[in-house]
Amino acid sequence: MGEDFEIVPLNPIRRLEKRLEKLENSKDKDIFSDLLQMIKINQETMDQLTKLNTDLIKEMSNLSLKVNDLTEKLEDFVERIEVESVSDTDQKLVEENKQLREKSEELSEKIEKLEKKINSVLLNTLIKKRAVLRPPKRPVTPRNLTSQSV
Repeated sequence: MGEDFEIVPLNPIRRLEKRLEKLENSKDKDIFSDLLQMIKINQETMDQLTKLNTDLIKEMSNLSLKVNDLTEKLEDFVERIEVESVSDTDQKLVEENKQLREKSEELSEKIEKLEKKINSVLLNTLIKKRAVLRPPKRPVTPRNLTSQSV
């Protein structure tokens, strides 16, 4: 088979080559390298930000779990304090009840003593009234007995 040939003008290709050489040799090359370096730095920064964001999300989820745990512990603590305060209140009530019982027993004893004194005073006054109302009895002697039976 035969080879195909094409006739291409070299002038436009040579102009492009010259332009490329100018660009490569010019200061614009420094601008491009700076631009490429800035793009690299920007990409590194974005990678770091992405990593930090991921770490922050993990820490926030851990923090949420820890806050929930702390809330449960705090609720348990408050319940214990309430139970302890109720226990203290119960203890105080038991002590007050004991004191009231002792005072009640003392008062009952005093009331019993007063009743005995009142009863003895009443008995004494009744005995004295009867003695005043009745004439004194004669002592019973054998002589009185014979005279009464006759």
